Amino acid sequence: MHQAIKDFYINAFPEHELDEDASILSSQCPWCDEGRILIDLDPKGPFFGHFHCQNHCSHGGHALDFARHMGIDPIKVPGYDPDREPTYRPPAFPFSHKNGEMHRLARMCTEPIQAPFRQAGIDSKVMELMHVGYNGRLYVYPYLQEDGNCYSLRAVPFTGKFDQPLWQGEETFTNPPHNLFNTPDIARADGGTLIVTVSERNALAAKQAGFNVVAIPTYQDETCIDDQRLEFVRQVVLIMNNDQEGRDVAHQIALRLGFKARIVRWESHLKKGYGLFDLLNETCGPQSDDSSPGAFRSLLTAMVAESEPLSPLPSAKKEFAFFNEQIESHRGREFLGLTTCFDRLNHALDGLRGLNVLGAQPKAGKSTFFMQVASSLAEKQVPVIYYDFENGRQKVYSRILSRMSRLSEREVLSEDLKHEDRTRLDETMRRFKDMLGQFKVVSDRKISPDLMRKQIEFLRSQTNSADMLLVIDSLHKLPFGRLTERRSGIDAWLRQMEAIRDEEAITFLVISELSRSGEGGYDREPDLASFKETGDIEYTADNALVMTTRGSAYREAETSATDRVVDLWLVATREMSPGRIASYRVDYPYWSFREENPGYVP
Repeated sequence: MHQAIKDFYINAFPEHELDEDASILSSQCPWCDEGRILIDLDPKGPFFGHFHCQNHCSHGGHALDFARHMGIDPIKVPGYDPDREPTYRPPAFPFSHKNGEMHRLARMCTEPIQAPFRQAGIDSKVMELMHVGYNGRLYVYPYLQEDGNCYSLRAVPFTGKFDQPLWQGEETFTNPPHNLFNTPDIARADGGTLIVTVSERNALAAKQAGFNVVAIPTYQDETCIDDQRLEFVRQVVLIMNNDQEGRDVAHQIALRLGFKARIVRWESHLKKGYGLFDLLNETCGPQSDDSSPGAFRSLLTAMVAESEPLSPLPSAKKEFAFFNEQIESHRGREFLGLTTCFDRLNHALDGLRGLNVLGAQPKAGKSTFFMQVASSLAEKQVPVIYYDFENGRQKVYSRILSRMSRLSEREVLSEDLKHEDRTRLDETMRRFKDMLGQFKVVSDRKISPDLMRKQIEFLRSQTNSADMLLVIDSLHKLPFGRLTERRSGIDAWLRQMEAIRDEEAITFLVISELSRSGEGGYDREPDLASFKETGDIEYTADNALVMTTRGSAYREAETSATDRVVDLWLVATREMSPGRIASYRVDYPYWSFREENPGYVP
C-alpha cells in the first residue's frame, strides 16, 4: 500500500524532485504559481501520504482529498473502498448560514490586527485560509460544518482567560457535537492522520505546519470527538495542553477511539498549560534561533513519531525497561531464583522462583520446612509474607526463634539458662527483632487476592526490595465458598496466585494436602495425582514438590525424633528435571531440618 500511494503521487507529478532519503516529494503547486507542494512519502513516518502547499494556498490533506482537488476518480486512489458506508451521519443543516458574516469579519482582520499572530509564527495566509475574523474587540473563529458552511462563530481574546466566550449563530451549533473547530479537515484526513487539539490558537499552529487539525473549544467539549465521526481517519494524534485536565481528556478520547489514537506527551520541565501555539512561538517567534517555516513542522513531526498509541497491550518501551531491570537486578547471582538455606534444593530448582506447591501427609513437617526457608531468607533481607492458617502467630515465632538460637522452646522459656545460652538467646532476640522488619505473619482468614496485592505493595514500598516471598500455609484453608465449592475455590485461588506471580514478580511457597491411597495411607509413589482436591496444580504450579517420610511420627517407641528423615521429590516442573531432590533429617528439638548429601548434581 505504501508503494502504491507513492506511485500514485509520482504519476500525478511527472516533474518532481525527491530529497536524499526519498521521503519528501516536491513539485510546483498545481493550484498556485508561488508555492511548491510537499508530499510526505516516509513509510515509517506518522504523516505518510500527506500533502500541503508551502504557500498555504489551500488546505492540505491525504491521497483521497488530493484526488478531489485534482478531479481524479477516487477509485484510482490506492485503498479506496467505493462500497463503504459511513456510520456517522451529520445533522440536517438549516437553510440559512453565517457565511456572509464570516467573510465580513475576516475582512476586518487586517494585517495590523493580525500582528500578534504573525509575531508568534502564524502566517497571514493561514489566517485567511481559516477565515479568522475580528469584530473590533475580539478575534472571531468560524465553526464550519461537514457541508463547508458556517453556522456559528466564536469570539475570544488573543490572550488571557475569557470565562464566557461570545457565540453567534444557532444555539444547536454552539454545543457538542457541532462546536468542533475546522470540522472539514476530518474529510481531508480521510485515510491519513488528523491532529486533535484544544482551542483555536493551537489549531492555527498545527495548520501553520500544514497538517490537518480539528480543535475542541474547551476540555468540556471533548464529546465532539468519537470513533464514528473519525471512522475513516487512519490515525488520530491527540495534542492537548500540558496540564492534568488535558492529560485526562486525551486519555478519555483515546479510550473511545481505540487503537488509532496516539497521545503526545509534553516534557516535564514545560510550564503548565503549554500547548502547540507556545511551541510555535518558541520555534518561529522573534526570540527563536531558527525561524524557518520547516523548523516547527520537523519538530512537531518528531514529537508525533515518538508518541505511542493508547494500547490495551503493554508498550514496547515499558516492556523493555521492565525486562532490562529484571536482568540487571539478577545479574551476578549464582541462581536465577532466591537462594535458600538448602544447597541441594537451590541446585534442583536453580533457586526458588515462581509458584511452588509442596504436598505431604499430615504432621510430616511441611510447615517447619517452609518456616525454615522463609525465615532464613528474611534474615538475608528478602521480604516475606507468611500466610498462616495452621499454627498461629505465636507458634510460628517460637519455632523460628528456637531454630535461630539452637535452643528448644522449653529452654527459651526457662529461667535457669546457662550464661552462654542466655547470651546466645539475647543475641538471637536482637537478630529476630531485625528479621521481623522483613518477615510478616498474616493469619486473617478473610484474606482476598486484592488484599494480598495491597500487602505486597506496602511491604515492597517499606523494604524497597524487588524480591519477595509469599508462603501459604495452607492452600486448603484459604477462604472460599461453601464446602461443596471447595475444589473450584482452590483452583480459583491457584489462578489468582498465578496472576499475582506475573504482575508482581513474586515467589510463592504453597502447602497442599495429599490425597490418600486406595488403602487409606500415603505410601504410594508421589506424582501429580497425589495432590488433594485440585486439578489445577499440574497446570498452574511452576514446581510441584512432594515430601515423603521415613520413620513413623506416631510410633516414637520404635523411632526417635532424631531418626526421622523426609525425602523431597520434584514431581513436576516447567524448566528443571523432576526426581528426588534430597533427604532431610529432623533436627530435633530445634524445629528445623538438616539437608543430607549436599551438592546436588542434576
